[in-house]
Amino acid sequence: MLPLIIVESDEQKRKEYINDFILQNSIKTYAVSSILPEKTEITIDQSRSVIKDLKLQMPYKRLFVFYSFDLANNEAQNSLLKTFEEQSVNNCFIMFVANSNLVLPTIRSRSTLIIRSNRDLMDKKETSDISEYLLQIYQNSLPIKISYVFLSGVNRERSLEICDALLFFLRSRMIDNKPFLVPLIKRCIETRQLIISNNLNPQLAVDSIFLFWIKLQTV
Repeated sequence: MLPLIIVESDEQKRKEYINDFILQNSIKTYAVSSILPEKTEITIDQSRSVIKDLKLQMPYKRLFVFYSFDLANNEAQNSLLKTFEEQSVNNCFIMFVANSNLVLPTIRSRSTLIIRSNRDLMDKKETSDISEYLLQIYQNSLPIKISYVFLSGVNRERSLEICDALLFFLRSRMIDNKPFLVPLIKRCIETRQLIISNNLNPQLAVDSIFLFWIKLQTV
């Protein structure tokens, strides 16, 4: 079967989905492998470990579950591309994400997308407006103002939307080789994780990211 990309942020709902999937596909619990981000992202070493495990042929069906796969760096995602292409009836892959746009298009095109969370259905005009605003900041054609409508009065859900939009934008600009991109992406991922774990006020989180951007871009 094709790998599954599932847009779901609620931990309990993810557990329920996995339990149902295991029952429906007659998968033993010992044959389930969970891959979670190390600190802030899923790394190339984690991807290689999965690939190594898959080289061992097993007589039973196995399930590999990636949590927060949208936090996997591009190198880690690219390394798994061939693995996802080589479909096997004995190997199943599930990738839980908060934002499917942060998954490489080459992987999305080879997977089945299941949207269970509203956040992936953010209004297209709103998404376009945020991207345009980020582009203006990136090109130094617009001063960064924390009081800007997109960055003020944000709640937890809204702060995660902004983080996801920023991550998608920054990763699409990696080809520019600007020195501030990598540290800014790392800060955004770290802050996003703190928001998810409720260890940081959403408004302060968003403010800190853009203030960090100001600092990096004006050095």
